Amino acid sequence: MYLLGKVLAVFIFALGLMMPAQADYPTRPVTIVAPYGPGGSSDILGRVVAERLTEVLGANVLVENRPGAGSRIGTESVARANPDGYTLLLADMPFAIVPNLYADSEYDVEDFVAIAQIGVSPMVLFMRPDLEHDSLAEIIEMAQAEPEALMIGSGGVGATTHMVAELFQLEADVELLHVPFSGAGPSLQGLAGGQVDVAFSTYPTGAPLLEAGSIKALGVTSAERMQVLPEIETFNEAGYDLEVEHWWALLAPKDTPEEVVQLLREAAADVMTQDIIKERMEKLAVAPGTLSPEEFDAYMADESARWADIISNANIKIEE
Repeated sequence: MYLLGKVLAVFIFALGLMMPAQADYPTRPVTIVAPYGPGGSSDILGRVVAERLTEVLGANVLVENRPGAGSRIGTESVARANPDGYTLLLADMPFAIVPNLYADSEYDVEDFVAIAQIGVSPMVLFMRPDLEHDSLAEIIEMAQAEPEALMIGSGGVGATTHMVAELFQLEADVELLHVPFSGAGPSLQGLAGGQVDVAFSTYPTGAPLLEAGSIKALGVTSAERMQVLPEIETFNEAGYDLEVEHWWALLAPKDTPEEVVQLLREAAADVMTQDIIKERMEKLAVAPGTLSPEEFDAYMADESARWADIISNANIKIEE
């Protein structure tokens, strides 16, 4: 009996050695870095997801805003973080754009692995409410008549809002004066305050100001009109080929242990099927992501190549 007990003890000890060190993950709070200031779509979606992940993982999941340089500061900080599953990134379109704009970028898309695609939504062109013109045609006519007379805000150099603004100017053959802010939220606050005339952003970021009457919507980059903005025309309807689908995803540094990645993927999949998440995203006019983590890893590579071609073909240059 003694011998059996001793053998069993040795077996249990050996089994413990074979168990991954991360088997009890998480044992402390998990941080999701939103690489923009408070109030933007990444911040909003990050907090919605973090709240439900806290319930599923049984540990606090916090959102930390690290804005600056069109998402570079926050993204690069996660790329440098210990890949232990305790520091994640709420990425969006600029994630695939920035490495193609900046030669000194400290990350590439291959430095991360997908946990979950959160959602997708078109971009909206907003304007300050006191502008005399209230249609895309009138705004474009005004911009064509007087180059750089209109100021366009963005969430920062290299941000999606900046890149879509550049594409818009190329497609409409206009020149606007670019005014970068520290994030999409601040850019729309600047729009509401009259510091700029127009600005691209997502509906979730602009919704509070739009509902308050502090800004107006001019056009959307979707193929069809948005259900939440049925009266606002698409750029296609106005005669301009500008279709852009903004995306959001939860990512982890690439060397995060596979068992932790899988645990996070399972937790995120659970969260994304919850009715409360679907309801909140519907109110934000964000459609749930449909790609699996593996599919999204491939999609990120394709997005990077796509934006590299756009930047090259459009000769978009960043003056630092």
